[in-house]
Amino acid sequence: MNENIKFWVLFVVVFLAIVSVFIFWPEPDTSYNGFEFVQGPDGFYYVEINTAVGDQVVPFYHHPRELENISFDPDSISALATAQANRADVKIALDTRFANDSYIVVAGVEISKITGKVFVMPTTSAFTEPISNTSRTYTCDDASPQSYVILFNQSPENKVESHGFCTVLQAESAREAVKVANLFVYKALGVMK
Repeated sequence: MNENIKFWVLFVVVFLAIVSVFIFWPEPDTSYNGFEFVQGPDGFYYVEINTAVGDQVVPFYHHPRELENISFDPDSISALATAQANRADVKIALDTRFANDSYIVVAGVEISKITGKVFVMPTTSAFTEPISNTSRTYTCDDASPQSYVILFNQSPENKVESHGFCTVLQAESAREAVKVANLFVYKALGVMK
């Protein structure tokens, strides 16, 4: 067989193989529980949420499927709903042991962007112990029907626990706290059941 014909036959076979991969390769399923997620070039997962203040596109660090194995106490969402109905303030308490890791700030912001902007609840944050002479602190002792506390706590296990009007987000590290915060927000918004 002529070398030229062999080249073109091989070229057509390789070309058809490449084209068929693009045609028949399934797109990854990014939907979850009726919500469509889009992963942006920045790595964030974006989802449109229908809220009382209108539709909002909210970015998340993690897709819900990444968070399904984290233990979650549903009473924390009931307490948040009651606090919202009471027009309570939200106090985010960051474990002082995470003070030197910027991911704990990211985790706190993940919560506050929803409590403050979507639920329109006045939201402030502080550490669980003073880090300076002028710093304020929050703990579960500050929780009440008018003051809902979300406390990040270092723990050997990632999980969400409810203690009345204090929800404790347990995390192995500040980086893991971002996952636990995303889980809590997904549950609060009804994206995850």
